[in-house]
Amino acid sequence: MKIGTKFGLGALLVLLSVGGARADILAPWTYSWDTDPLSVPSDGGAMTGGINLTALPLAPGATMSGSADLSAVDLSTFSDAPTGTSDTFNQAPYALVLHLTDVTSGQSGDLTFKGQFDGTLSTTSAQVGNTFLDPTTQRLVLGGRTYTVVLHSYVAPGLPTATVLGRIGAHVSITDPAPPPAAVPAAAAQDVPEPSALLLAGLTLPAVGLLWHRGRGARSRGARAG
Repeated sequence: MKIGTKFGLGALLVLLSVGGARADILAPWTYSWDTDPLSVPSDGGAMTGGINLTALPLAPGATMSGSADLSAVDLSTFSDAPTGTSDTFNQAPYALVLHLTDVTSGQSGDLTFKGQFDGTLSTTSAQVGNTFLDPTTQRLVLGGRTYTVVLHSYVAPGLPTATVLGRIGAHVSITDPAPPPAAVPAAAAQDVPEPSALLLAGLTLPAVGLLWHRGRGARSRGARAG
């Protein structure tokens, strides 16, 4: 049986490299958002009230680098509900489409996220909740890099007259594929006796010692007799 007794430098490098992909890659990329629909109507579809979804684009000619938080859409409201009544939203659906481009490779792809609004809205009250529908985390591989996008924030819209808007936000992170493992040189090894051999040696050594002691005693007696 051979048991390795030393590890080469290559083995150490492999241990250090374990951990998967490297994060926070500073690769340049661009994006744009689309919404469907542009305005989510209240229940009944009469459009007496609704929620506007305004996509927030990247500035012309600008690029992103590395991981980033994005403002996807601004949310504003409108309502013509008669006094004393409210527009209602019961699982009112919407979709956000993120178009990503890896600048270095020129490769592009789309991710579609879905959600729904619930609540009430009038000229004097706005109580609009939101639910992001699964999957809220999606990935694209562009130019050999993995872009991971998560819908992660919601600020509810206010009254139709509000100057502060609601918002939906997302987070984009980028990782490179894990590097291939380094070559590992063969570990130095030495011969180690089998357990059975060790046991036999343990039994044999005392017997050899006893025989040697008896032989020595016999030679001593023979010498005295002579």
